[in-house]
Amino acid sequence: MARKGRLRRFNPWCCWLLGALGSACSDAGVVLSALPPESPPAAATVRLVAAGDDHACAIRDGNLFCWGLNAKGQAGGSAAAQLTPNRLGVGSRWQEVAAGSGSSCALRGDGQVWCWGDNAFGQLGTADLIAGPLPRQVLLAKGAKSLSLKFNHACAVLDDGSLWCWGDNFEGQLGLGDFPPGQPEPSPKQPSIAGRSWVSVATGQGHTCAIASDRSLWCWGRNTDSELGIGAVPGQMRTPVQVGVAADWVQVAAGQSSTCGIRGNGELWCWGRSIEAGLGTGVSEETIQFPKQIGTAADFVRVAVNTFHSCALRRNSEGNLWCWGRRQEGQLGEALPTPRLVPELFDGNLTWQSVALGRFFTCAWRTDGLFCTGENNQGQLGLGDTSRRQAATLLSVPEP
Repeated sequence: MARKGRLRRFNPWCCWLLGALGSACSDAGVVLSALPPESPPAAATVRLVAAGDDHACAIRDGNLFCWGLNAKGQAGGSAAAQLTPNRLGVGSRWQEVAAGSGSSCALRGDGQVWCWGDNAFGQLGTADLIAGPLPRQVLLAKGAKSLSLKFNHACAVLDDGSLWCWGDNFEGQLGLGDFPPGQPEPSPKQPSIAGRSWVSVATGQGHTCAIASDRSLWCWGRNTDSELGIGAVPGQMRTPVQVGVAADWVQVAAGQSSTCGIRGNGELWCWGRSIEAGLGTGVSEETIQFPKQIGTAADFVRVAVNTFHSCALRRNSEGNLWCWGRRQEGQLGEALPTPRLVPELFDGNLTWQSVALGRFFTCAWRTDGLFCTGENNQGQLGLGDTSRRQAATLLSVPEP
């Protein structure tokens, strides 16, 4: 069981500063231990990027930056909108970041998870519903090795393979086996399934999917659009259920009403509701009840899904970033009123390393920098203004 911190006595200013400097805090704000410094990468570079509805975050040399809409404190700082990357804290130990609708979470190299921003559903995992721009530590029993936050709930896989989730639970997306409607859970809880060890997890709007250590795929939560991949009924599963019988899943991504995953042979499979061709099947609007292969390619390595558009990284000589779905705001590198029905090249570049999708924008990192395109009314592209872009535009993340 994870220990339950009494975070109403927690001193977030003290613990955020101490944590950023490499120390841990008790729930009373007392220093517990000092952690040895980690060696930074040899060359300064943005390694990871995450996108929420209207904000984004990135990690450069272990340092954490966020920008865009900040009405709930999700980008840190005090401005209503951060038009350029804003550094959070002074630490350089961050290794993973995730962004939700109005909140953000990040994973440190020592396994600690810290969250900030909106907390109306307990999505910060701090045992209370107190929101704010200062990162606060999620009290987990052990260190985490992976993290997911997409809308208003979050999950983490710990070093021992256990899975813990917190936040919104109206649709059963925490997998607790409770009765509807579920109540928000501000403290991490384990999904109701015994004897499973987990390797990765993906949170959507009302559902969650995770890959077990045997590479089987499990999903739970809302299923009104067949986003669980188990058929049209039931409309909700409040405990994990296996998706098919395949045991070769290597990655899964969850959106608002759809899910996509990559199999061990490099095939891309998607299911759920396709809104504006978000599933890439060649049809703008449809519902797919069970996993369906997208195209015939077998060179996919990573997929990202949001409400209206999706992107994937491939091993392909023409270019390695492919996207599909809505493109009206420029999120696919072009602004056209009709959606892109199937995966097509984002551009001909061969060095894309990661991609993150906001509601109407896209940010992706390649070896020569971080680029964003699409809607920018809240500064979510981090370019210092609020003008849309219709092509990938280089974003300047300052040196730490």
